Amino acid sequence: MIVILEGIQSLVSKHNQAGGPPFGIPSNMNIIQTLGLLDDHQLCRLPTNSVEKMEVSLHWHTIYLDLAVNLALLCGQVCHECEVEQILFNGTRILTERIDKAGWPSNIHLRIALLHAISIREIVENLPLNRLHALHVPAAIFGAATVFSGHLICDKAEVRVPSIGNWKHLMEMQQRVG
Repeated sequence: MIVILEGIQSLVSKHNQAGGPPFGIPSNMNIIQTLGLLDDHQLCRLPTNSVEKMEVSLHWHTIYLDLAVNLALLCGQVCHECEVEQILFNGTRILTERIDKAGWPSNIHLRIALLHAISIREIVENLPLNRLHALHVPAAIFGAATVFSGHLICDKAEVRVPSIGNWKHLMEMQQRVG
């Protein structure tokens, strides 16, 4: 299942790099539908507290985080707000844009990203130390930290988080808003 998620992550990265759906790459809506099917038919079959389920869930949430918000763009905005030279991603256009502090709390994509970032944090806290070296773990932590940083820059130190037992409703909402 990790191989499938790696392939999906590659599609999301291509989509974000192109600034829209490149020719021949499935749309974000198709990717969201595919992730929903993986959740329905594969992820839910793994034992609840197994390390394998935590690792797959971590990767799943990281892909969704990247679907909800372009992490390269957000990282550049966070660096710009903190007056830190951004050298992680190549893109001068990133440095000219600012975080919309007033609009952050009402932006559905950023709120969805925040929910996935919280889930990533919870999963990482419970992963055994010998599993934290996996290739996708640092990317997940970086993505979640970037979202948390953006949230803090907007002076939102606290947030009420709904309990999410089933991500299907959130996925459907994300499909509707594009």
